[in-house]
Amino acid sequence: MSISTEVSAPGGEAALAAPARRPGLLKRFLRRPSAVVAAAFLLLVTLACVAAPLVAPYGESEAVLADASSGPSAAHLLGTDKLGYDILSRLLHGGAHTLGPAALSLAIACLVGVPVGMVSGFKGGRLDRVVGWVLDGVMSIPATIFLLAVLAVFPHDLTVAMAFFGLLVSPPVAKVVRSVVLGVRSEQYIDVARVSGISDVGIMWRHVRSKLAGVVVVQATLVAGVSILAQSGLEFLGLGPQPPTPTWGNLVSTAADAIHQQPWLLVPTGGLIALVVLALWFVGDGLRDALAERWQGAPTTRRRTGGGPAAGAAREGRRRRRAARSPCRPTQASSC
Repeated sequence: MSISTEVSAPGGEAALAAPARRPGLLKRFLRRPSAVVAAAFLLLVTLACVAAPLVAPYGESEAVLADASSGPSAAHLLGTDKLGYDILSRLLHGGAHTLGPAALSLAIACLVGVPVGMVSGFKGGRLDRVVGWVLDGVMSIPATIFLLAVLAVFPHDLTVAMAFFGLLVSPPVAKVVRSVVLGVRSEQYIDVARVSGISDVGIMWRHVRSKLAGVVVVQATLVAGVSILAQSGLEFLGLGPQPPTPTWGNLVSTAADAIHQQPWLLVPTGGLIALVVLALWFVGDGLRDALAERWQGAPTTRRRTGGGPAAGAAREGRRRRRAARSPCRPTQASSC
């Protein structure tokens, strides 16, 4: 005689359903409208600056003297300066001159800070202490004075200056990475990997590296914003490429010189820098919140209930299935 294991009860399948998978980092990031809008804005600005020779209404050094010092119009959406340069075109062309060195600074900060922080946190001991002293020493260097000294040796070469700036901002990246690695290296799977004979380099590459992606991206957004501000400040002081080469910093300087005649010029030039930096920080905040949600566990909206006909039917079905798999008959329970 066989025992039936079928249970027909309303809601039984829902009660036995597997829990929903936790959403990934991208889905959690997309739940934050401000971060998504900021990321879309950054993507739009970057693509427009890269494709400036194709999308800009005028050339990089193309001036229309007849329209000099004009306000926004159909021919010049953001107006022109006193020399007849189209402001929109200059901003698009200048983005390549500004974003390029800033990206170099960001790349150097990550390429130096991530390996240093990873090795320091994973090895620990005397090496960790020495690396900590070196990082503290680099962080104590006044960045502005150091960059002015570099530009005194390499006049108007912001590529070299921002490369050194990347070294100056790498210690904060290294410290954040080190703090994450310190928490990861005590995990049980790291000990298992060591016992299995995997080298420290292999463990860091296979097991530790994957834990750093989120925090490195968050730090990268902060470093990118600081790099753009630092570079724009140097360009504003006239220490970068000289006109007619456009950069975001020297466009702000030109607008500041004409603030009494054309106060409008400060809005698009300074506003673009401010919006880009704020967008970077909004993206960083969104990534940080998404990572924090993963670390703390995503909140659940399901409610467990112990009563109701569906729950009772599910429990009865599980009991009958266990009885069917048992080698003993109910009458033989005392002898099993």
